[in-house]
Amino acid sequence: MGMPAIGPQSHAGRFLIPRRQPWFTERLRAIPRFHLWSGATVVGLVVLRLLLPYVLCWTANLLLGFGDIYRGHVHGISLDLWRGACQLHGLEVGVRKDDAAMHPLFAVELVDVAVDWERVWHGQLRFLVDAQGSRITLEPSASSPAPSTADGRLLAAGR
Repeated sequence: MGMPAIGPQSHAGRFLIPRRQPWFTERLRAIPRFHLWSGATVVGLVVLRLLLPYVLCWTANLLLGFGDIYRGHVHGISLDLWRGACQLHGLEVGVRKDDAAMHPLFAVELVDVAVDWERVWHGQLRFLVDAQGSRITLEPSASSPAPSTADGRLLAAGR
C-alpha cells in the first residue's frame, strides 16, 4: 500500500484533466435569473395559448358526448382573449329515440359568446351570444305525419 495520490493524479498515475462545463451552461449562468424566468413564462404562455382551443374542444366534446338521451359534438373552438370571447364552430346536438338511433335535434354553424365588458365594469356579469346558421329539427308526433324544421327563426305558437 502506497501513499494516496496528492494533487490531480489518478490511481493509475495519470493526470486528471479538469472538465470544462459545456458552453451553454456558461452562457446560462451569465444571464440573470429574472430574464430566464420571464422568458420561460412568456414561452409557457404562448404554448398555453396555442393549446387552449384544442383542450377546450376536447373537453366540450367529452362533456357533450356522455349523455344517454342527448349527445352533442363541437367541430372546433376559437378564442379571442382580448374581447373575452369564444366561438363554437359546428355545434350539433342529437336526441336518442326509442329505436336507439341518434336523431338531429339542432345544429348551429357558429356560436359567438362574448363578455359584455361595459356591464362588468358596473359589477354585472353579462354575456352576448350570437348564433348564426341555426337549424332546429322537430320530430313528428303521432298526429302530424311530417317533421317541421326552422332555419334560424324562433318557433312560437301562432307565428
